[in-house]
Amino acid sequence: MRTPPAPERIRAEPAAPAAVLGPGPVPLTARQREVLEFITRHVERHEYPPTGREISDACRLGGPSGAQRMLTILEQKGYLQRTPGRSRAITLLRPPLQGSSLAAESRVLVAVMLECQAYERDTVLAMAAACRDHETKAMLIQDASERHAALVRVEAAVRDTGEPDGSTAHEVRRALGALGQRPPWPAFVVDRLVLNGIGASVARAFGRATPELRVMLDDLAAMSERAARAARGWLGELIALEPNPSAHEALRRRAQLGNRVSSTIGRSIERRGGPALPSRPAATALMDAVLGSTAAER
Repeated sequence: MRTPPAPERIRAEPAAPAAVLGPGPVPLTARQREVLEFITRHVERHEYPPTGREISDACRLGGPSGAQRMLTILEQKGYLQRTPGRSRAITLLRPPLQGSSLAAESRVLVAVMLECQAYERDTVLAMAAACRDHETKAMLIQDASERHAALVRVEAAVRDTGEPDGSTAHEVRRALGALGQRPPWPAFVVDRLVLNGIGASVARAFGRATPELRVMLDDLAAMSERAARAARGWLGELIALEPNPSAHEALRRRAQLGNRVSSTIGRSIERRGGPALPSRPAATALMDAVLGSTAAER
């Protein structure tokens, strides 16, 4: 891995001192959030922070002096710290969410997101244990590991805000139970297409409702979207390998079950005051699209 020009590396910390942050996280403007997200993604990709010139070029701040002014604002708001006189000496801070800062709709969303993502993680691990293809097994294990790490970060960020909505969590857990913990591979592929679609929608909705966590929630949503795209590819392979209409009908029935689970979760969110999730193609419609493209290729 490339060595950074200066020895100071980023240090991720769970929270800043109370004197820096004040009573709770301070909202950011769109431009401030853009700069913070650029720094965060640069650190994740390179393991060290960007220079003022790199920040300025990426965010169109008019030069290093504009970047320094923006960094000063972010430091005053408690999102980072700098060491004077040192290049790249930026320490990202994660402002703690106070109980009053997490709205009721966010408590509903975090309950749904944690339940769906934990179910997907556990199911992926169970399927990896039974998988004989080494490449697929490795991919599933990596997915579960990354998902678990993302969930730990979110749980740590909301730990002091009180418990997520318990009744919502119970409803979601019961709905997901209809799918089983270790379904046959074809059913797992269909479920993965459905659940990761839900997971991405909930993570992005939660990010919009809770701007302090938007960077990590967008990353979790992107992870779910990648998994859904992979599942769609696997579904196409399954359909191509099994031209029997009865097998296709079994997949469609599984997709219908996924539709019911998805609808149950959406109604649970709305019934408890959460936002309506963006409409997504039903699993059966996605499957029909894959069936059509696979038939056209043949």
